[in-house]
Amino acid sequence: METLTQTLSLGSKIVEYTKGQTIYNYEKPTENIYLIITGRVCVSRLADNGKIVMMDIYHDNEFFGELTFLRLTSDAEQATALGPVELMAIAISQIETVVKQTPRLELVMLQIMLQRSESFQRRIQSLVTEKIPRRTARALLHFADRLGETRRDGSICIPWMSHQMLSEFVGTSREMVSSCMSKFRRQGLVCYRSNRDITVHYDDLRNWLNQNS
Repeated sequence: METLTQTLSLGSKIVEYTKGQTIYNYEKPTENIYLIITGRVCVSRLADNGKIVMMDIYHDNEFFGELTFLRLTSDAEQATALGPVELMAIAISQIETVVKQTPRLELVMLQIMLQRSESFQRRIQSLVTEKIPRRTARALLHFADRLGETRRDGSICIPWMSHQMLSEFVGTSREMVSSCMSKFRRQGLVCYRSNRDITVHYDDLRNWLNQNS
């Protein structure tokens, strides 16, 4: 990824945002794609019914804003900094030039888009076929895989995210997610302190998911 970052640095600019700051939103769509140098960014979209759906949380060395790259409308998408972030902003006109000159970049971008497409397909299947507790468990495992730090006891610590954020990823109300999280905590599957972090007992939660299929 270092070589890729160096390649993209040609003609790009570095921008910084603080926690809670909007990078782009529904009223002001972006004309860039972004590579995260440091920090975490939440990307969400506005559904036809007006509800917010969290697409994912992206971190160091990951792209977001690819709807612009695909020449799709991005006026229903919003990106928000979850803390201090440093980004490399690449105008769509520039990235097209770099892609033509660097076949490796084209392959990397294709792989990223295919992986995200597969992940979204799994989420859609879960939304259609599974109840909220299972969807919540899958969300916790997802973020543990992507954002977590493994501790000595095998548990995984993920940065704090509110029940509202989790509900926007799971596709339900905050109250339902809070109920699921309370049950998981009583069963020893997770533990958390508000505004600190969430500890996921990964293997136990995975076993719970398998046993409650």
